[in-house]
Amino acid sequence: MSVAAVPTHHRFTVDEYHRLAQLGFFAPGARVELIDGEIIEMTPIGSPHNACVNRLAKLLFAQVGDDAIVQVQGPVRLSGIAEPVPDIAVLAYRDDFYESGKPGPEDVLFLIEVSDSTLRFDKGRKKRLYASSGIADYWVVDLASRQVSVFAKPGPGRYGASSIARPGDVLVPRLLPDLSAPVSEIFGIR
Repeated sequence: MSVAAVPTHHRFTVDEYHRLAQLGFFAPGARVELIDGEIIEMTPIGSPHNACVNRLAKLLFAQVGDDAIVQVQGPVRLSGIAEPVPDIAVLAYRDDFYESGKPGPEDVLFLIEVSDSTLRFDKGRKKRLYASSGIADYWVVDLASRQVSVFAKPGPGRYGASSIARPGDVLVPRLLPDLSAPVSEIFGIR
């Protein structure tokens, strides 16, 4: 009797992922992220998504000053096998603006993903990754329903608290209590 071999997935490390990029494995301008060792090809950014990210960036830049750094669509190294590229990462202020290395979970004050076609992924796999990494606040801006899912109290694979914010509500991140984000402004509602 023979024993059947079970195929396994190869999980890439962040270093292997960067080496593939250096070797030209990804097409120029490819939108890829490393999530739990798997290279994920992200959908192209549409105009509504881009406009929402721009509104968020403007709103946050105006408020954080020297208290934080607002990073737009930049990588965050969460572990040796995870380097997502959230739409907005609000990071602890560093004089070198993270030139000496990518931000890690200890640097993240809160993260925002803007979702149109990726809502299930952002509220599923990414949410579990961010919770396991200890990200204090994670917001998912749902363009279709015009609401923001807010996740807090991270733990292994899940957040202990969640809420929904709609136009008329104001979001305040736990680690930056002087910052306020009116949901109406996020969606461009006047």
